[in-house]
Amino acid sequence: MIRTEDIDRAKGLLEADKVQEAIELLDKLIAEEEDVLKDEAFYVRGNAFRRGNHWKEAINSYTRAIELNPQSPALAMRDSCLFQRLDPGGQRFSTGSDTCAQGLFSRLESVTRQED
Repeated sequence: MIRTEDIDRAKGLLEADKVQEAIELLDKLIAEEEDVLKDEAFYVRGNAFRRGNHWKEAINSYTRAIELNPQSPALAMRDSCLFQRLDPGGQRFSTGSDTCAQGLFSRLESVTRQED
């Protein structure tokens, strides 16, 4: 069973910049059959992958967290990763413009398909 202490330990590893250790711990927790706190484990795992600039893995982890808990903060993080993947230098979409949102959301589906 995934415990809050396990999640906190993974977060501590991330804060100590031990990203790979955090991912390994989270992988073990996620492999358990119990679903309690599994969405949180996927969310923290997404954070770990994001810190390592592993965008595909981060997006996949956040997506799994959202599937388990549609209210997960992973939704905002996944969207942020997708935006980063679409516009890494902040050049293609200008902040605050309608075309920014339209361009971003029109490309989200194609990017996720390309990632698979």
